[in-house]
Amino acid sequence: MTIDRRTCLAGSAAALLSATGCRSEPHVAVPAPVFSPPRPDGPYAIGRSGLVTSGAGAVIVFYPAQGQPSASTHPAPVMSPGHAAQLTRRFGGPVAQALAEAHGHAIPDAPMAKGAWPLLVFAPGWYLTGQDYRVPCEDIASHGYVVAALSDLPDAGSHPPYAKTAEAILSVLADKSLRSHSPVGVFGHSVGGAAAVLAASRNPAIRAVVNLDGDYADDALAARPKQPLLHVRSITPGEPANSIARSERDWAAVSQASAAPHLVQRADFRHLNFLDAALLSGHVPQDRRRKAFGEVDPAKGLAITANLVVAFFDEHLKTS
Repeated sequence: MTIDRRTCLAGSAAALLSATGCRSEPHVAVPAPVFSPPRPDGPYAIGRSGLVTSGAGAVIVFYPAQGQPSASTHPAPVMSPGHAAQLTRRFGGPVAQALAEAHGHAIPDAPMAKGAWPLLVFAPGWYLTGQDYRVPCEDIASHGYVVAALSDLPDAGSHPPYAKTAEAILSVLADKSLRSHSPVGVFGHSVGGAAAVLAASRNPAIRAVVNLDGDYADDALAARPKQPLLHVRSITPGEPANSIARSERDWAAVSQASAAPHLVQRADFRHLNFLDAALLSGHVPQDRRRKAFGEVDPAKGLAITANLVVAFFDEHLKTS
């Protein structure tokens, strides 16, 4: 189903009152900004395909593709009206429209490049989709990885679906169409990041795990993965001391059994700097922008994220 360009436009600007006659100015529609994805810096072109699994539903697969890397962009999968509405509530209509119409560098259904490629399964944040992280996923794939991104998290009602998301991650790893790719790692953002840690604790075949700014709670707080573990954490100015202490205590507990625990803290990141939407943060209403995005340059922040993930998995999946 296509999305009418007008459905995601922000409401017309409020009428301005003149100082003398209180005359209303004509309504002006706010134009959508243009989404310009940075070019991945890996040595491989990128392909993209879709996959439907029995345990995780739809999955977006990014992979090294035949041919040379190119600056050309291609239409992304059509965004559902429901998710477009979710992004509108979060970022405003113009940004949601730009994200819905955004292109990416992955070539739809391109032939996979010859080679043995490690598999990474990615889980998005709560009320987000794999499509919201195309920029980092494409960048990571361009460095020689098959990245299988969950399209949606499982429905768990009003509670973050840590356990169900971990089960979905493990079901993707077991899918027959992906079994030929090894070794395997898992990563995710927010709830998806904590769920990736939980999945690693349940499956020793997973060689390494990355959590991008996910808090540990419920089943995820009880996870004790033995694999190498990278946690990238944003730091919010003015965060209460008890919140900082809780995060430090939770990290110490979850990472205690890890063969190689690494904690990277970024004071210039906020929780949503890991999303493609960060590239349009300047167009997000200011009250929402301050809470969601940090001071890091948006494109640089996404590159930092991809570089951290690639370097970590290169060390633990590609070296003996």
